[in-house]
Formats: sequence, structure tokens, C-alpha cells
Amino acid sequence: MKFATLALFLGTISASQFEDELINELKIEVSKAGQAAIEKEATDVGRTMKKIEHSRPVRNLEASAKRFMHTKEVADIKTLDKKFLASPAGKKLMREWSDVGHVLKEHLHKTKTGLHMDNDAVEDLSDELDDVADEYKDLDGSKWDKAYERAFKRAFSTKQAGALHRRMKAFGGSNEGKMLKKEMRELKMAVKKNLKISDVDSSDDEDLEDDLESMIKIHVTKAGERAITKEADDVEDTWKSIEHSRVVRNTGAALKRWGHSQEMKDLEALDRKFLSTPRGKKMAAEIEDVFRQLDKSVYHNKSGLMINNNELQTVDDELNDVEAEFKSFKKSKWQGAYDNAVKKVFTNKEAGTVDRRIKAFKASPQGKRLAKEMHELGQSMEKNIKVTDLPKNFSEEDDLFLF
Repeated sequence: MKFATLALFLGTISASQFEDELINELKIEVSKAGQAAIEKEATDVGRTMKKIEHSRPVRNLEASAKRFMHTKEVADIKTLDKKFLASPAGKKLMREWSDVGHVLKEHLHKTKTGLHMDNDAVEDLSDELDDVADEYKDLDGSKWDKAYERAFKRAFSTKQAGALHRRMKAFGGSNEGKMLKKEMRELKMAVKKNLKISDVDSSDDEDLEDDLESMIKIHVTKAGERAITKEADDVEDTWKSIEHSRVVRNTGAALKRWGHSQEMKDLEALDRKFLSTPRGKKMAAEIEDVFRQLDKSVYHNKSGLMINNNELQTVDDELNDVEAEFKSFKKSKWQGAYDNAVKKVFTNKEAGTVDRRIKAFKASPQGKRLAKEMHELGQSMEKNIKVTDLPKNFSEEDDLFLF
């Protein structure tokens, strides 16, 4: 049964098991030396988190978690929570949990050696927990149980959930993740050594296996390669034949003057100002992550260019990070500043000249020749390049190569 309320975190509690663990009294004890040891390790964890908070694995994990929490499916769980808690069954469950809280508040006392609860109060607490357990048993298999099962299944089957899972695994395997894990382990050991309390069950998270082992293949027949090469050569030859013509020189000169206009310089200055801000630095870092991932994901071998499907998903995750930054950017003061600067760039005198010169080039014999060759190159690529998933048992054909 899955409830995204307090029950989600506590689960069904066995009252009999609880009684076995609390034979005489509920007591938590920590010596001053032990407290100092725990605080020291906790401080180390905080320092490590501060040190790694702006690293790529942490930023990636944060971005994916944010996108996951803002999915419609997670929002649906929150809506379901509200409906359940407003129902008679939800209100009854919360009343039982409230009773547990009342017993703890009334009978759990702090002493010089820790926390203490009398035997009689332990029995009361056990009774209240039995009531909670009964409520969960009644809900098991109910319409609410099934509704939550469906809602959680949908939430953890989304693209965003997949990205979050990949990012969690990547963080765990990163240097930053290993640093934090080391400090967390040392804190756990300090708590275990110095904090005397009832036994607490613990379990380690299990790593999920990757099931995406196929490769993406971009392939072209040798005849197709020759056709594409011919059209590309035609484009190059055409450009060389027209590059010194008047219409091309005119367009080039207009573009150069536009690039050196005051409005363009103002836009470049705005870029520098924005990129010096925390928001700008974060956006630049996310964009840089995309190119780093592309450099890592796309590689060559004797057959040509290869892209692993798993890596493509990681590239998509990085692109989603950039998209999220731009969405946030649009809500900031910088959006208005850039809108104003870009408008000036495209409405100045030099931009008008560029527009006229480009139109003249397109209408000229030279422009029409180049457009024709570019169109033929595009058609040839569309006809001859095939993109498929490479099956696990694929045996490469002699007349195919990876492009």
C-alpha cells in the first residue's frame, strides 16, 4: 500500500515487534563525548555538501529532481492525497496517527541521559500503534490502495523519473557522490557507536540494472555515400564559383558592418554582464555540460561514428537542464533587457542593409544556383541516410558502414 502522507514514510507498524524492542523502557542515551563526535561528523557532512553543491553531478541531480517533482503525475499524487485525507477513511487514519503523537508528547521525557518513557506509557503507545496497523489492514486492497498504486506507478514510469534515476546513479558513481557517501558513512558509524537506542532495521538500496544495451546506428550504403559526396562537392564547387561575385561580396560586407554596429556591441556587453552573474554562470555551465556530454557520447571507431542509446538519454537530460534554465530566464529581468537589445540589433540601419542584400542574393542567378545545389544535397541525405537501433544480435553487412 502506498500513501504519500506520513504513512508513506512510516509504513505499517507491527505493535508486537515494537513491544519486544521496548521491554522495560524507551531510552535514548548519548554521552557528551559521543555528542561531540556525532556533531563533528555532521559538520563534515555539511562542509562536503557545501563543497560539491555547484558541481555538475549535483546540479544535474537537482535539476532532474525538480523536473520530476513538477510532473503532472506527481501533482496527481498530491491531488490524490487531498482527496484521501478529506475522505472518512483518511480522516480516521490521521486521527489514529494523531493519537500516537499525543502519547509520545505526553509520556516521552528528556532526562540527563536521554529520552525516557515509563512501562505503562509504552503499553499505551503499543495500543495506539495497533490501532494504526488495523487501519492499514482495512485499507489494504481498497479503492484508495489501488488508486495510490496506479498513481505511484505512473509517477515512476515517466521520462522525468527515468532521468532522475540515471542522475542518481551518475551521482553515486561520481567523485562528489563518493565524497558525500564517505562522510555519511562516518556520521552513521558515529551515531551507531555513541547513540544507545532500540535496534533499528536498516537496508541498503539496491542498484537497478541497465536494460538499454543497444546502439544507435546511422548507416549509408556505399552507393549512397557516393551520391551524398557528389552533391556536397557540387555545393562546394558552386560556392567557389560565386564567392567573389557582386551579390555575395555585397552580402558579406553588409553582414560585417552589422556585426560591428553599436547595437551589436551593446548586445555583446549585455552578454558579458549577464554571464558574470550567478544565473549567467549557471546557464553557461549547463550549456557547457551539453557539449561535454556530446564529446563523451559520440565517438569514432574503424566503422565510423557510434552513439550509445544510454548516452543519448544522458544528452537529452543535459538538454533538459538547459531548457529549464531558459524557462527560468524568461521570468527574470534579463529577458526584458535582451528583448530590448535584440530588437535594436534587428532594427538598426545595418540590419536593414543585410535584409536587402540577402533578398537580392536569393533572387540572383548565383543565389538560385546555390539554393538548387543545397536542395539536392538535402534530398540525397534524406534518401540515403538511415537511422536505426542496432539489435543486440546484429551482424554488420559488408556494404554498410557507420557514418
